[in-house]
Amino acid sequence: KEGSTGAEVTGAGAEGPGGPETEPIPPTAGGLSASELCARRKNRLSELVALYKEQFWVVAEELGERARELRSAEVVGAPGTSGQEFEGTPGGLAEHYGDKLPSASDVEEDVLAGKARVAPNAEARGRRRAEAALKIPAIRGLERTAVSIFSRRASSRGALACLVGKRAAFYLSRPEMSIGRSTKYQIVDVDLSPEGDCSKVSRQQGMVRLHPGGSFYFQNLGQRKAKVDGNAVPTRARAVLKNGSLLQVGGLSLMFLVNPLRRD
Repeated sequence: KEGSTGAEVTGAGAEGPGGPETEPIPPTAGGLSASELCARRKNRLSELVALYKEQFWVVAEELGERARELRSAEVVGAPGTSGQEFEGTPGGLAEHYGDKLPSASDVEEDVLAGKARVAPNAEARGRRRAEAALKIPAIRGLERTAVSIFSRRASSRGALACLVGKRAAFYLSRPEMSIGRSTKYQIVDVDLSPEGDCSKVSRQQGMVRLHPGGSFYFQNLGQRKAKVDGNAVPTRARAVLKNGSLLQVGGLSLMFLVNPLRRD
């Protein structure tokens, strides 16, 4: 939906490239139809997500193993103890969590509590690290494809940047835009309601500004603290929004993406 606010929201169920077609679409310059091109891009993005997950579990295993080693040293060094064995599972953390991607703190807590166990074979973990490292060039290539897809979509909407959540994307088309929770009596440029429960989001949560130098900033105007890249942003304070920064407000997490083709 796009109105006078200058922000466009797309989310689950929103029409976009690859949506219902009312008439045949001519082939692209490469001989693919628009729908075939969209399908190919979707496959590449799915491949990128799969590679990201693989890299994630390699890092998670390393964090879990370090936490396990520290815990083992503490137990062995404690008075009246003779040591404690921490068994692993062949599938490691990926097998334990399944489709859920835990945070680093969750991995540490679960490993120390014995709820989750890393893969027991150090050689196997080393092999996974080596295999993951070999896939980094492929990841970079797919990332370039993803950036190209995003920049084209953002440019077609006249967007300078975008806030991306799990359920919706909010395109920012002006150098200064307010974000928060719209009500009957107060309207903000970017209403975060499509992303999920906004009960803890202030009506006027903050402003996203593009300064003349080309940097984006978030200023917190709400009563509750916000976070940018894990750092608290108190009321009236501001923080730099870099490409890829994580903005957290009222229980919602949004990634900030800058359109590389923007015209300031």
